[in-house]
Amino acid sequence: MGKLPAGLWYWADHERDFEEQPLMIEGAWMRIQSKMWWAEERGKLTRNMGRWSKILGVSEPDAQRILNHIKVSKIGDVVTESNGDVTVTSRRMMRDEKTRKSNMLRQRRFRTKKPK
Repeated sequence: MGKLPAGLWYWADHERDFEEQPLMIEGAWMRIQSKMWWAEERGKLTRNMGRWSKILGVSEPDAQRILNHIKVSKIGDVVTESNGDVTVTSRRMMRDEKTRKSNMLRQRRFRTKKPK
């Protein structure tokens, strides 16, 4: 997959999602989204708690609290795997990526379509 240099920013979504959230949560989500943008599966990132704490620049217990807050507040989907890894998903980023790939395939089919 080619590297996209930029993505869309939805101001209304951001304002609505973080209207009453602590600044620490807003900053953590922005950092997580940045990592998810470059992830192999854009919009979804799985790391162990040690890596999450490094990404967020906090202790492991604080990283756990931040991720739990993101989950409870429904800012993003947070799932703890059976091996202890934590997967964080941005619903918006996943939806946009699915649309982008679908459009790319549709355009490719159109360009390779044989004229009648």
